[in-house]
Order: sequence, then structure tokens, then C-alpha cells
Amino acid sequence: EVEQTYWHRLIYDLMPDAVLDRNLAFSATRLAKIGTEDNYDKNDFVTRIDLVGFDDPDIVLIHGGTNDRRASTPTHVILGDYGYDKPLEELDRYRFRSSYVCLVRKIMEKYPGVKIVCIIGDTLNTEKYQDLADSIKAIADHYGFPTVSFTYALESADGVHPSLYGAEYMADRIFEVLEAEGLLYYKR
Repeated sequence: EVEQTYWHRLIYDLMPDAVLDRNLAFSATRLAKIGTEDNYDKNDFVTRIDLVGFDDPDIVLIHGGTNDRRASTPTHVILGDYGYDKPLEELDRYRFRSSYVCLVRKIMEKYPGVKIVCIIGDTLNTEKYQDLADSIKAIADHYGFPTVSFTYALESADGVHPSLYGAEYMADRIFEVLEAEGLLYYKR
């Protein structure tokens, strides 16, 4: 149920005056494109910001990278370079790091003053995928964004999506970071 997701609990149960602007989640999508041209590749994170976007967000939570870890063989999508100083149109959307940088730069450009929080899922904080988690952390640090990093399985049946308990735990942890960063009452 939608009421049992971490973001619903965070917005409606924990934050004093929060309202959902828009949820841009699209099942099984990635930050980086891999060239399949399937429905998932046509709905990557940057494309959704370009096509749908938000109305007027104060805070944007980015929880991405989980599907990138399984996006190509042999292990996951190619990391590539960050491209912090490249023009947006030159960022390689087929590489994880530059796709993530493209996403955050587009959000900052479209919504000046918005606060971005990067979420690093527990499936990335493993030996095999630590490079993805470290890349998200490096990008967040570069831009001064807070991160919420999960480091243990959130008790799900499928090993990826959190259980009810896991979703509650995620909401509580994100809330703690928002509170520590002074974002509970933030308005741009």
C-alpha cells in the first residue's frame, strides 16, 4: 500500500508541514541509460525530470542507483567520469556518474534554491557495488548535499524492496537527516 512506503510515512507521518509535490518513481528504472530503448531506458531519471518534473519542490529526495547495479554485464553500468564542469548536453547519459551529475544539475537549474538529499540504498553498500555508493557520496559531497546511507538489508522478501519495517526504518533515518540539516521547515 502507498501508505506503507518510506516516503509516504516521511511526508505524512513525520514531517510537520510537508506535502508531496510529485513522486517521479518509475519501477525498475536507472540513472544511466544502457541503450536498450525499452520502456525502462526511455524513463531514466534525467528523462523524467525533463518530461514531467515537479511543480514547486522545496526538497527533492533522490533514491537511485539500485537498478543501475544490474543494468549491464558483467556486473553493472559503467561508472565513467563525473563531468562536473562539462556543459549539460555533453554529459554522457550512458555512464552512471555523469548521469547522476546531469540529474542534480538539471534539478538545481529548474528549481533554484531547492534542497537535494541523496539516498544510498543498502544493496549498493556492499563489496560488489560499493563503487556506486561511493560515487553517489562523492557527488553529494561535491554539491554539499546531505546523504542518507543504508548499510544493511531492510528485511524484504525480494532482497531489494524494503519490508514494512524496513520502510519505517528508512523514513525515520531520512527524517533524522532532514532534522539535523534544518530542513523540516525549509521553504525556498
